[in-house]
Amino acid sequence: EKGKSKPFTNKSHFHLSTGRILWLVRNTRSDIYFESSVLSAFNTDPEHAAWLLVKEVVKFLKSTRDRPLTLYVQ
Repeated sequence: EKGKSKPFTNKSHFHLSTGRILWLVRNTRSDIYFESSVLSAFNTDPEHAAWLLVKEVVKFLKSTRDRPLTLYVQ
């Protein structure tokens, strides 16, 4: 199928990683809500491209560890 990434073979590792990201979204990091919902779409059939997104999210989280989440009230 054209445009489809190759499958990611370690599904349990993918599910564990996305589950941890979802936990962070729910408890402390609402700023990555969009990325977590995109990753959730791949839970039944993970692709290698989705795994690369997991790695990008983790890289982002590591680089923003020191930044507090700021909420603005309008």
